[in-house]
Amino acid sequence: MDAHTPEQVEALKRDMYDRLSKRQKKYVDRIGYEVWEPFQLPNDPLDIRRNETGYTAQELALLYFRDREKAGLKVNEHYKSSVNEFALQLIAQTERCRPIVEFCQWYGELMRKTGTTF
Repeated sequence: MDAHTPEQVEALKRDMYDRLSKRQKKYVDRIGYEVWEPFQLPNDPLDIRRNETGYTAQELALLYFRDREKAGLKVNEHYKSSVNEFALQLIAQTERCRPIVEFCQWYGELMRKTGTTF
């Protein structure tokens, strides 16, 4: 909406609001007309989102699988599917991932201290 003046944007917003159903207007009124952003840009698709390291979920998973192969470790399809799903969650930065990662780090350290392995 950069090509429009603030007045044009407001007129478009008002026109959109006037065309909403009663139910949709109720939602906009609840969040506040001033806060409502009908011209919001869509989120990037997950397959092109990148994390802080600059990798996509697919790239992270492939790097991980390559490292496992180099170490001579084989993985089955269920394992690959789990890794791919988790990589997507990491890229999306859901709150589900942080506790799992922290727990795994803690558990790995506990296993090292006790001299145990999987």
